[in-house]
Amino acid sequence: MKISKQILVAMLGAASAFTTACSDDFLDRTQQAALTDGSYFQTEADAETALVGAYSVLNHLRIAQTKFILGDVSTPDAEKGSTATDGAYIAEIKNFTAAGDNIGFKLAWYPQWNGIYYVNKLLLELPEIEMSEAKRASIEAQGKFLRGFYYFELAKNFGGLPLMDAPAIAGEYDYPRASLEETYAFIEKDLTEAIAVLPMKSEIGTENMGRATKGAAVALLGKVQLYGKKFADAKTTLKRLVDGDLAGEYSLVEGDYEAIFRQAGEHGSESVFEINYLGDDNGTWDNGGNFNTVFQMPRLWGWGFNQPTQTLVDAFEIGDPRLPASILTYLEAQVLEDAALGSVVATKNSGFYQRKSYIYPDARPDWWRKSSENYRVIRLSDVYLMYAEAAAQDGDDATAQMYLNKVRERARNAGMLDATPGFTVVDVDATTVGSSTDLDALAQAGNLVIVDIMQEDSPLAAAGVTNVEVAAETVAGEDVNKWALTNAVVIQAIDGTPVTSKADFYSMLAGKAAGTSVAITYAKVNQTIANGAASTTVAADQVVNVNLSEILPDVNATGQALLDAIYHERRVELASEHHRFYDIVRTGKGAEVLGPEGFKEGTHNFFPIPQEDIDLSNGVLTPNPWQ
Repeated sequence: MKISKQILVAMLGAASAFTTACSDDFLDRTQQAALTDGSYFQTEADAETALVGAYSVLNHLRIAQTKFILGDVSTPDAEKGSTATDGAYIAEIKNFTAAGDNIGFKLAWYPQWNGIYYVNKLLLELPEIEMSEAKRASIEAQGKFLRGFYYFELAKNFGGLPLMDAPAIAGEYDYPRASLEETYAFIEKDLTEAIAVLPMKSEIGTENMGRATKGAAVALLGKVQLYGKKFADAKTTLKRLVDGDLAGEYSLVEGDYEAIFRQAGEHGSESVFEINYLGDDNGTWDNGGNFNTVFQMPRLWGWGFNQPTQTLVDAFEIGDPRLPASILTYLEAQVLEDAALGSVVATKNSGFYQRKSYIYPDARPDWWRKSSENYRVIRLSDVYLMYAEAAAQDGDDATAQMYLNKVRERARNAGMLDATPGFTVVDVDATTVGSSTDLDALAQAGNLVIVDIMQEDSPLAAAGVTNVEVAAETVAGEDVNKWALTNAVVIQAIDGTPVTSKADFYSMLAGKAAGTSVAITYAKVNQTIANGAASTTVAADQVVNVNLSEILPDVNATGQALLDAIYHERRVELASEHHRFYDIVRTGKGAEVLGPEGFKEGTHNFFPIPQEDIDLSNGVLTPNPWQ
């Protein structure tokens, strides 16, 4: 359920003052969080409108864009994607050569200050507005949560900040930065005061889902403390959500992991805080839609940014059901987009796309700019892993293991198998690829069961199948709806029984234990295609014996090995949810993981503050080492 349409419409109106189409006009503000003359909050209704204006920054389209740029693409887990020239500024961020005038940093900087301005203006005038004390306290608590949220988004990207608990004076720019520790303390104070007043999620009703709750504020406070390396405090704070007074408010979603990210899963039992999107068709970019979807969807319906890499694919343990639920291959994208649009996917790049933000053809809006898919900001699994990390850092390995393994157990039970062959498959209609008549002998009732995702340490690879790759290639010439298979592995049988579909494949393996040996019969297909003409080479059937592997066993490590296991679990559980860069840097692994990308410890830990603000402050607002 979403926050009411009336509230979202108000949000859009409040946001329209500083959002535009594909330009950065909204960045042309006079100063961060500045107060203009005159008071315009006079009634309770005015205060509520101002509050939803403060919420409106959450679904600012450019904030959605910067989350994946800074959180994912800046790491080895994602490529920029799209075309070489589209979003060229993103490539500069990825290789750590971007300067302070890079628009990506501006997009992460200015909208958050607008949110802080909205809150500060509201809180300044709130005491003078006639309303019940309970209503006043509620608005104030929500405002402080939002200010804490916007400040944390700035702090994790830029470090210490000017601390403003009231609007700045118009025309003044010389506000010095506080230290990062002082900034975190400022955020903690806001969140602590908000927690005392905010209601629990179960108390707000479906019409208010998306507003701040006690659980959301506690989770964010715990995250701030974790980032600030106050591990004992973070453990105490987060315990409320996992084993305290708020534990009954949330639970991990069992069963289909992918369902968490579909519309039916919005504000589900695992959702601690998420941002609502409406996607109203008002003919502009400012329609309340979630632009994270269109930015990351395969190009033609989308732009194809933020493409996962083989490095991320290989980070998942063998048989982890979260891998196919998180990552969409180029092959499956071809199958889906060909059926939906009658055309091929325009760009390949890494060979993978985001599945968490993917909108299936039967759920797509009629206008691609108005996706109403919500963005999950904090999930309970994130809280469990933060709690596990805080516990491990605090010397409580047993508690850390318990909550790490709760996340792994949920993931383990989300799959269809008890043991894995180490690869996934996808159904492909033989009539849609290359020269389909060449594939008749391999197809079962017109269907091909093709290896879709295979990792480098797959048991299939260990059994002698090397260099397995699944890809599709577009057509040179006019026939743009044709595509082909190159180096594809078509599964023919398991233990001699023909495999006719993906469902068959998983049904035949269901119930088999780890260590069981199965005979897999497969054929290799290579096609080339140009100007609509395809040629196909099919290698003779081969049989390999594969020992099925255990799926996500419990972790019993201690000390640093346990911490490393928790960091790994965050990487795969929260894959492509825009946490990766911050997790790498805050855990001291920047040089190790990002060094080959150009990262230098102590220099690139925080992004450059927009140079124009530094210039306007006459140097009072000091630059980061990066710049």
